[in-house]
Amino acid sequence: MGVCASSPADGAATWDPKAHAYEAIIVVPDGVTSIPAGTFRGHQSLHKITLPNSVTTIGDLAFHGCPNLQVVVMPPALATIGDGAFDKCPLLSALDLPKTVTSIGSSAFCAM
Repeated sequence: MGVCASSPADGAATWDPKAHAYEAIIVVPDGVTSIPAGTFRGHQSLHKITLPNSVTTIGDLAFHGCPNLQVVVMPPALATIGDGAFDKCPLLSALDLPKTVTSIGSSAFCAM
């Protein structure tokens, strides 16, 4: 398990999710502030993902179609969950959403 992390010149953390396409457990590195649209879409092996405290946004379709996703450790400062973010994740039966969430997109949790 691990995450490819680097620090670009502006100091923002980045990682390459494609480098972890077959991992069942992923820990996103601290400093990443958003999970962009479609980042883990269709990830067949993903069972658990831990998002760092720095993440405030989960983009549209970020985890769409992850059939084996069971656990998402949500960050306490999360504010936005995009459209269809967790759509078609049938094994994801419960999430603890922090009180800081102010926006949940349409169909964010359909077919959970």
